[in-house]
Amino acid sequence: MPIEADPILDKWYRRLDDGTEFKVVSLDEDEATFEIQHVDGDMETVDLDTWYEWDAKSIAAPEGWTGSSDDDLLVADAGLDDEEWTESLEDLRSKEIEDDWREEEED
Repeated sequence: MPIEADPILDKWYRRLDDGTEFKVVSLDEDEATFEIQHVDGDMETVDLDTWYEWDAKSIAAPEGWTGSSDDDLLVADAGLDDEEWTESLEDLRSKEIEDDWREEEED
């Protein structure tokens, strides 16, 4: 039975006809398309007409799923406090200034 609900961002689905599992990673309402990421990491753009023809159901993320997401970035950065962020930014600025100065000196 074809799916009637709209695809939901960051939700996992399984197609019942072929067992394909994927996550909805972006939606483009203007183009009536959305992008999915398969378990193997491959990306695919699907139009909504195709979506409504699929027999799919919502599932939990596959066991062992390690694909990257914005949540992964937030967790990785969560250990930094404001002072560490500021220090890193100041280091980058100093390096940029130093690089610019060396380029001018070489000319």
